[in-house]
Amino acid sequence: SSFYPLSNYSWNSKNNIKVGFGTIVRLLNCDTNKELTYTLVSIYESDINNGFMSISAPFAIEMKGLSIGDTFEFNDVEYKILNVSCVD
Repeated sequence: SSFYPLSNYSWNSKNNIKVGFGTIVRLLNCDTNKELTYTLVSIYESDINNGFMSISAPFAIEMKGLSIGDTFEFNDVEYKILNVSCVD
């Protein structure tokens, strides 16, 4: 069963989930070709060293509402969203 109900998530026109609270985001740093994975959580649950990023963090705010294949820039570095999934 889902940790968060599916009704809490937003979906785009291609039926892909959008980055938001409670999603797991896998992305690519286009400069270094390094993959990163973060789970977006509340400020109280955040633990960046273990991959839990606050939904209020500037980096999370930049990718909020985006979906698979979208790109964004943060601190002059381009990132591409590889996957967005629901927390199990």
